[in-house]
Amino acid sequence: MASNLLPTQRDNDSPFQGLKEQPLVPLVRAIQPLLAIVPDIKQMIVVIQQKCTELVDALSNQLNLIQLREIQAEPPLIEIPSVTFIDRSVIESSNQSSSKHRLEYFIDQYSLHAKIHLIEQRIVDDEVPIIVKHAIIKKQCKGLLLSKNLITASGLSSLVTELKENKTLEFLSLSHNHLGDRGAKSLANILSVDTCHLSILSLHGTRLTDEGVQSLCDMLKKNTSLTWLHIGQNKISDQGVKQLTNTLTNHNNVLEALDLSKNKLITDSSIDYIDKMFKENNTLNTLWINHCDLSSKGKNRLEHVVNSYKHYFVLTV
Repeated sequence: MASNLLPTQRDNDSPFQGLKEQPLVPLVRAIQPLLAIVPDIKQMIVVIQQKCTELVDALSNQLNLIQLREIQAEPPLIEIPSVTFIDRSVIESSNQSSSKHRLEYFIDQYSLHAKIHLIEQRIVDDEVPIIVKHAIIKKQCKGLLLSKNLITASGLSSLVTELKENKTLEFLSLSHNHLGDRGAKSLANILSVDTCHLSILSLHGTRLTDEGVQSLCDMLKKNTSLTWLHIGQNKISDQGVKQLTNTLTNHNNVLEALDLSKNKLITDSSIDYIDKMFKENNTLNTLWINHCDLSSKGKNRLEHVVNSYKHYFVLTV
């Protein structure tokens, strides 16, 4: 019979030195000793869990439509849990004997072209240029997660300037910052330039309204690189959905995934716009529209609409 205990660690060179036999624990707890030497391990676990979930869904569902009804789905990969990869006491101690900014210590631990996580670090507008210099320019990061900070539209100026010519950054999360429609417009203006290579953008919970959506639509008419757009938990209404679907019907054949979840102003009226879009758009293959104000009848109709036009589509209602 297999033991339910972990073996005693005998390798004196291992980070697990001194670890005695312990009961099995959840994976997220088991990897804690590795955080200091493998900074990206939590992201790796998230990706593995995501792939396993997708495989199970693919094998167990023989329908063309993958339906996820009113469940607390895992957030998109760019919205991973808030984590800290180095000891704050180390940073504070180092700051006392060095002129380095605290964010430099966070960024310095990452390798070239890494995905840099600066989630929930109380970052303010004046600190954004530091991130641009050390994360985007020096580290040439492929991903930059700035979720749950204190950045406003005013703090985006140095970021959007660098995005204009940047060829390395692939995804950017600014979710749960105080950007508003002005911030969305600033980002949209720079993403309309052909030289920008960003493919994933998350503005989840950034106080966008239909005005901000219009700016994003103007961008989508010109942008040829953005494939994922996350704008859930905002103040987008049926009018905003109308603007988006019109753009995706007539002016964009690049976007593959759209997150509109938790926009409480979206109602059954939006289904007509989505229906019309699916008649013409063959690129979009994933839509999150859960936790909006859709009725049960509306959700059923939306499932029927999707199943009528799409051979394979991931729909979360």
